[in-house]
Amino acid sequence: YDLVDVTRQVLSDLYARLYIQLAGYLQRRGLSARGGGGEPLPTGGIRTPAEAEARMAELEGLISDVDRLLGTQEWLLLGRWIGMAREWGGTAAEKAYLEFNARNVLTLWGPNGEIADYASKQWNGLLSDFYLPRWRLFFSSVREALASDAPLDEEAFRQALLHQERAWQTKTTPTFPAQPVGDTVAIVAELRARYGAAIRATAREDVYAVPEAAYVVHAPGADVLSASEGEAGGAGEEPEIRAGVARPDGR
Repeated sequence: YDLVDVTRQVLSDLYARLYIQLAGYLQRRGLSARGGGGEPLPTGGIRTPAEAEARMAELEGLISDVDRLLGTQEWLLLGRWIGMAREWGGTAAEKAYLEFNARNVLTLWGPNGEIADYASKQWNGLLSDFYLPRWRLFFSSVREALASDAPLDEEAFRQALLHQERAWQTKTTPTFPAQPVGDTVAIVAELRARYGAAIRATAREDVYAVPEAAYVVHAPGADVLSASEGEAGGAGEEPEIRAGVARPDGR
C-alpha cells in the first residue's frame, strides 16, 4: 500500500506541474478566462497548438496509468465501495438508489455540486470513469479556444461539466473491479521508467507557489490528480478548482 500511495503522490505532483505548463501556454496566448492576470506561469517549452495537444494527451495518459496502479490495492477500488453500498439493498430499485448515493457522496455531494469533491478520492475506477472524462471535457474547451483564438468560455464549461457529472451519478454501468488486479511492483517500475525523466526535469518547480490569479479558469469539481497533501482515500477542504485542477494545497 505504501509503495502505491507514495507513487500516486509523486505522479500527482508531476501532473500538477505538467498541467501548469499547459496553463502557462494558454496564459501567454491570452486565452485565460480570467484575463491571464498574475505572474507568468512556466510553459515547459510548449510553443504551439500541436505541442499543447501533445501535452493534453500526456496528461490523459498519466491519469490512466495512475488508475491502473491504484487498481492493485483492495482499499483503493471504486468497485469495492459501490459493491458494499449495493449489498444493503433488498430490491433492484434499492440497490440502484444506494449506488447513486455512493457515487454522489464522492463527487457532487448534492444536486448541484454544493460541496463538490469534498470527499473526493483517488481510486481506481473513479479516475478512469469520472475524472478522466472531466479532463477530456476541459481539454475539448481548450481546443475550441485555440481554434477560435478566443478566451475559454468559463460559463459554458461549467454548465457542460455539471451536466456530465449529474449523468455519471445515475449510471449503474460499467461495473468496476472489486478485487485488486495487477502486480504493484511491476507497474511502479514501469511508471518510473516512463515518467522518471519528467519528474526529475520538473522537480524544482514549486506547484504550491503558483499565484492564484494565474490559473486559467475556475470550474466546479475536482482535485482530479492535483498535488493533494492528503492520502489517496482522504477527504479535505472543498477544493477551489481552476481548469479542472485544484490548488495543490486543496484551497
